[in-house]
Amino acid sequence: MIDLKDIIHLPEIDGWLDQLIADGPGLVIVAGFDPPLSPPQSSLLPSGRAGLFRILLRRILTAKRAARAVYVAGTDDDVRLPRDLTRRVEVLDAKAADGLAERVATAAQRRPYLLVVDRLNAESTPATLQAAQSGLRVLAQINSVFTGADVLRHVLDLGASPEQLHAVTWVVTTQRMATLCPVCKRIDVLDGARLKRLQSRFASFDTSATYFCADGCDVCGGTGRQGDVAAFDIFHAGTQMPLLLQQPSDLAMEDYLLQLAAQGYLALDDAMRYEAEQLRRTYTLLAAGERTWADNNRALQRKLLELETSNRVLQQRTEALISLETLGSALTTSTDLAELADS
Repeated sequence: MIDLKDIIHLPEIDGWLDQLIADGPGLVIVAGFDPPLSPPQSSLLPSGRAGLFRILLRRILTAKRAARAVYVAGTDDDVRLPRDLTRRVEVLDAKAADGLAERVATAAQRRPYLLVVDRLNAESTPATLQAAQSGLRVLAQINSVFTGADVLRHVLDLGASPEQLHAVTWVVTTQRMATLCPVCKRIDVLDGARLKRLQSRFASFDTSATYFCADGCDVCGGTGRQGDVAAFDIFHAGTQMPLLLQQPSDLAMEDYLLQLAAQGYLALDDAMRYEAEQLRRTYTLLAAGERTWADNNRALQRKLLELETSNRVLQQRTEALISLETLGSALTTSTDLAELADS
């Protein structure tokens, strides 16, 4: 089972996650964007959200011996749990007749040490926050392109009330990023104008670091990228509404990306364009979804036309059969030639 030590990360992440593990009741949200279907030739890497979700589940339960958890599954897919924790985790799977919100409420009534919700969506979000408000410790994941307080705004869009957001204690966002190709990686020389733009945009920009870029080679297929690294955003709720939605992340994604660039993992341009790339990828997925919907709609219209045509043919054949049956009945029952001619 993968652990945090198996993921390339900056040392400060360990301290933040140790603090999260030692925390008490409340809702911990693990966020990341993993579309169900990526369009062909998409540059969007899976976020790694599910892996981090399982790491936190294991670490929270390992820190509390004999503690038990109830896991509310969101889909029919098999629930992947750490092997050493399967006996301590009861799974309420999606094959049950009741809905996701009802399963969350049922799990909360059992008062486990940890309530795990596999998916925050419009159905499960209010019930999950209500469970956290009741004093339970809750771990949940959400499919989202946002980080920090913007994840909380996403949660509001899913039906949570502003008062329920008080139950959120942590939001941890992760996204995998393509790393520079080690073969064609070279020093990125920053001219004065570019350096000034970086300093004005990023307060944490390290002017003493050496940054790199890559033009592409045969090894990386001309992309300048090979392999990937995880990036993180850590948000620890420390204020009340409405200031909670204005609270900055304790470790912002853009600062983390800049540190990765300073250590030679990422190109500066990749760090600077993270939000724009997320928007572009989201639009690409939306456009692909619209094309799929349009293709399916056209296929449905063709099927409907085929069915209407077949129905008309069947009606004509039925009318012909009825006419033949009427004529046959007249032939077998009539003895008058004039009457038969009239029929």
